[in-house]
Amino acid sequence: MKEVTKLMRPVYYYNECLWYQVHSCTKHKLLNKNNELKQFIVIDVTKDVIYTKDEFLEKFYSNSIINPKQIVNDLDSLKFKVYKKIKL
Repeated sequence: MKEVTKLMRPVYYYNECLWYQVHSCTKHKLLNKNNELKQFIVIDVTKDVIYTKDEFLEKFYSNSIINPKQIVNDLDSLKFKVYKKIKL
């Protein structure tokens, strides 16, 4: 039983959806097969603010061409915690 519980992740409830944290080693899960961004939320730990995917892109990438792989790499910092939406 202890081995199985190590595979489980904590799940969080926000905005009527379930989310789990995406760690840097699994950040590729934010992209789908077409290299498009999936739904995610970002917590800015320095400001205690939660951004949805659209809000995050608007705030940090509003005037630039969006490369999804670059965005995923930029999210891999100590400033942000990223959570992926769980499909039910």
